[in-house]
Amino acid sequence: MLCYIAARALTEPIETTIRALLEEYGLDSGAGLLVSLITLRANLEGFAIGCEPQIGVGDLDDIRVLSVTSVDSVESVLKVIAGGERADVEFKSSMLLDVRRYRNEPGEPLESYRLEAVTRAMMKSIAAFCNSGGGTLFVGVEDNTNVCGLAEDFLLANPSRGDFDGWDQYLRGQLESRFHDGKAVANYVRVLPLETEGKTFVRIQVADRVHLTFLKKTGGGAELFVRSGTRSIPIEFHDMEKHYSIIRRF
Repeated sequence: MLCYIAARALTEPIETTIRALLEEYGLDSGAGLLVSLITLRANLEGFAIGCEPQIGVGDLDDIRVLSVTSVDSVESVLKVIAGGERADVEFKSSMLLDVRRYRNEPGEPLESYRLEAVTRAMMKSIAAFCNSGGGTLFVGVEDNTNVCGLAEDFLLANPSRGDFDGWDQYLRGQLESRFHDGKAVANYVRVLPLETEGKTFVRIQVADRVHLTFLKKTGGGAELFVRSGTRSIPIEFHDMEKHYSIIRRF
């Protein structure tokens, strides 16, 4: 049986706490906590729902993210891509590679095609999804829905490996270093590699956060991004009340 909170995770990543889940299931959070955690984990795994951070790690009131761990078929994912970009779906050709220059000015060492603006743009999209109800980012997919793949990106992320695992590790490092409270933000990002016609692309599902997600500025400070249509736009601090309910506590 699934409680209401866990059932919502079947359609999109959802944040909650272990205490909230125990209460919904009517499980003991006192002397019988260990048995309750085992029961809770078994129940979620039975419906292919994962929990980050994992059950058993941290406190009962720490924020967790529930999301399905079963793999969607490539065909179903390609149907989503065919529908084009929208407020909760965005395409990126790469995380590191300046794809346009790589195609138009070939012949240079691969490292010379690395572009910080490309990486920064992807981080902005992740930040905006966290602040705007969540969303899905497809990397290795062009704006026209063509799957271009990430072969060169894999090599830029980890030249010695040149595979998805090295790329994923690089992404996790970027999340932790570029965001305030980056380790927590990384828990809201679920990454899945997919392949079609010999090309590997990546689906990144980003869950909505209760707390605002701030992207660090180069040189200090922070930026807040939200989704506006198919764009990720910055919000100035003096405009925050237009987008969020802010309660003064002083």
